[in-house]
Amino acid sequence: MNKSFLDKIDLIESNNKILGAISIGTAIVFINLDAIIDSFTQPDVPYLSIDHIVVGISTGIMIFFMLWRLKVRFKEQKKIEKELRESEQFLQMIIDMSPDGIILTSLTGKIIRISPKAISMSGYNNHHDVVGRSIFDFIVPEERERAKFIAIEKLKGNHSGSLEYQLVKKDGSFFYAEVNGEVIRDSRGKPTGMMFVERDITERKHIEEDREALLKDLQMALSEVNTLEGVVPICSSCKKIRDAQGIWNILEVYLTKHTDAQFSHGICPDCTEKYHTELTDLKRKTSAQ
Repeated sequence: MNKSFLDKIDLIESNNKILGAISIGTAIVFINLDAIIDSFTQPDVPYLSIDHIVVGISTGIMIFFMLWRLKVRFKEQKKIEKELRESEQFLQMIIDMSPDGIILTSLTGKIIRISPKAISMSGYNNHHDVVGRSIFDFIVPEERERAKFIAIEKLKGNHSGSLEYQLVKKDGSFFYAEVNGEVIRDSRGKPTGMMFVERDITERKHIEEDREALLKDLQMALSEVNTLEGVVPICSSCKKIRDAQGIWNILEVYLTKHTDAQFSHGICPDCTEKYHTELTDLKRKTSAQ
């Protein structure tokens, strides 16, 4: 339907007088046309008779209601088209302004529309590099089968919520993303496509990995450390330690039981000198006897 015809319809909508004028003009034309035809076929019939007028008026009324109905239908159609345009503009505004990546696909996963954020996240410059490709091409190979399975389950209504994937960039590197997919349905509930919202969580993922590594190191360190706490009763003379059962234990035995420490015995320099002097004196006394 060309623009000139739509302009005429708009003119009819804007002025009901034009609608009436067209109907009256049509009635007059049919009156005269019917009269002219009868003047040739029935010369004895008057040029303008009641029959001619009735036919003309009936035709005019019929044309009037046809045009009025056409006017109503086009008015409804224009209203629907306006609402669709506004919805389309609103959707496009959401897609363009969203801080997350938004991708609209067909039921088979073919990308139909993609937001600027999703394009930049994948390392591309414009939508022409992405539109028409499968969304599964942007997932690392080892996770594609899982993604396809989840997409099928979503179409069946068996899965909802977000999942984490590793997505591939243009240069071959990858990043972690939290992806939430939903099925797009028409007014009858029939699936027509899918919408995916993706968020880059690479930084969060690295923080979580660092935290898990730190916790692992701490747990390992704690498993290797067994400390003594509280007041430990020790003999000021022989240095034995009393345990919870009241038994006095040699220092080495007590520490071995309550820590992971192991002992190897030797003599320090001070004790060596002390005992060496005592041993020398003892030998001298023994020799003198």
